[in-house]
Amino acid sequence: MKYSNKDQHLNELLKKLNNSIEWDKQRQQKVKNNLYTIIRQHSSSKKRKAEDRLKHLSPVISTLLLIFIATILISVLSTPQKDFTSSINNKFNEQQHSIIISNEQNEQIRNIREQGFVLAIPKSAPKPNIELENIIHRNNEDNNYVYTQFSSNDNELFSILQEAINNKRQAERTIENYTEQLEIQGLTVYFKESEVQHKIFLMTDNYSVEISSHYLSKEDLVKILESVQLEKLVE
Repeated sequence: MKYSNKDQHLNELLKKLNNSIEWDKQRQQKVKNNLYTIIRQHSSSKKRKAEDRLKHLSPVISTLLLIFIATILISVLSTPQKDFTSSINNKFNEQQHSIIISNEQNEQIRNIREQGFVLAIPKSAPKPNIELENIIHRNNEDNNYVYTQFSSNDNELFSILQEAINNKRQAERTIENYTEQLEIQGLTVYFKESEVQHKIFLMTDNYSVEISSHYLSKEDLVKILESVQLEKLVE
């Protein structure tokens, strides 16, 4: 490509200008200092703007925080407070699980009751998936009793022996073997434990009820007995 006279003349002028510029260390440092000054001024300006925005937002944030705290306090104060006994009852209800009873077993229970035996069957237990496994009824001149077994995962968990009292003194002698006295539904019950078994015993004028278990604690046995309608045993 060929250049015109004008282009050649411009190039010569630029070369002269470039040669006339002095770019020594002193000039470089001066330019550098000017750049630093401009950067610091810009940073300070941004910081002041951020602080100003924060000052304007602080009252708003404080107000929102106070509203949030007030809302929580109002909610807590307006909620009905439950007493300690109610809390314990709710905990008890949450821990109880219905006992599984088949239709055939319900029919057997009805037959026993129709014979005049006031059978005490617990409605619930403190462990899940408990089934009424077996019902044995013996009624003869010497004995009238019902023995029930309750299992969990095919293993016997506890059993109940309920007897119609023929000999009051004999039933009272059974109590002498128990070491601790409790109260359930206004009735006196008795508890004892051995190395292998826990038992809880109730006696009324007409029946004795003994719950036994190798696995359950005293508290568990109490909960099982509490799920029985005990008032029917004293009618």
